[in-house]
Amino acid sequence: MVNLLVQSNVARYHEFKINVRILSMVEDGIHVLPCRRSDVFTSPLLDDLIDKRKLMKLIELCVKYEPGEDNPATNEITQDAQKPFIEFLEEKAINRTLREYIVNSIAMVKPSDPTIDACKSIKNFMIATERYGRSPFIFPLYGCGEFPQSFCRLSAVFGGVYCLNTQIDNVKTGDSFVVKLAEKDHEVSSEKLVMDYGSASALHMTYTPRTKDKLSRAIFITKQSIVPNNDNLLSFLRIPPSERNSDTVFLLELNSTVSVCPNELNIVYIWTRASTKNAKQDLGPISEHLFKHFSQGDIVWKFFYQALCESKPNMIGELATGLHITSPPCNDIDYEKSISEAESIFKKMYPDQDFLPRAPDPEEIIS
Repeated sequence: MVNLLVQSNVARYHEFKINVRILSMVEDGIHVLPCRRSDVFTSPLLDDLIDKRKLMKLIELCVKYEPGEDNPATNEITQDAQKPFIEFLEEKAINRTLREYIVNSIAMVKPSDPTIDACKSIKNFMIATERYGRSPFIFPLYGCGEFPQSFCRLSAVFGGVYCLNTQIDNVKTGDSFVVKLAEKDHEVSSEKLVMDYGSASALHMTYTPRTKDKLSRAIFITKQSIVPNNDNLLSFLRIPPSERNSDTVFLLELNSTVSVCPNELNIVYIWTRASTKNAKQDLGPISEHLFKHFSQGDIVWKFFYQALCESKPNMIGELATGLHITSPPCNDIDYEKSISEAESIFKKMYPDQDFLPRAPDPEEIIS
């Protein structure tokens, strides 16, 4: 996403904060993760010099990995490419605590995932920490809802037209698509049509059953951070499965520095794939653990709910010529899948055009 924002010049419509800290849950305690290589040796999380050296050696191995190149790092990782990552770490005599720290907070993978995938994730993590701040993440002012607005704004500048607060009533197919807007005597025709999978299925434009996985979500408004936070940092935490949660849980804690809540308050988002029909049942135990040190009244408001997470299965049969179906983000922590899918669809429609080339600045446009 960062590369796309810079490449397309859409970043000019945003303001970002780089004050995102990564938290790690190890042995039921929550710790601040040292992200940069220079932070490893000063972090109180790792108090054993041997562990610090083992971690640095692993990081260097992953950073030097280059697919297709003949170098020691690439050869070593390629040799164990499909081995479960946890076995790869065990063979390097990395202790359990450090293994949890690496798997859950740096690689952010499952212990059984292939070593090559985990090493690629570690490399991406470390490269990202060297780009802007001390964290691999940046966060947009006013929240992630600003992303679609900024790309829509770019489109509007160059002639894109939007019908707001309007649903599609039906779509007629033929030599072109004729889209009838609900409750309006208005039709739009086009040779190409891009739709999200949920809408396409509801309008019977696909012939595969919709898969309706659910996410269990919770929102908390709090008066303090889950970890002492004197610098008003944002927080991200990935919690592996345990007796409190049957699936991986993600946590994002925001504050007034990104203009999403008043001063002195935090907004905490927690989510996981649903394993029951009740969000509080899925997230209640881990929430109680996260907020166990809070005093009465520190949680101002909370709400548990479930949301559909529709995924797009492999289509059966042919889609109408010119029809392209997209999948919404679901349980991802970034936009890589969405961007890759968008570029793939764009290349099918316009194979000779560049995907989101740099937009000129206003002073570069000659009227």
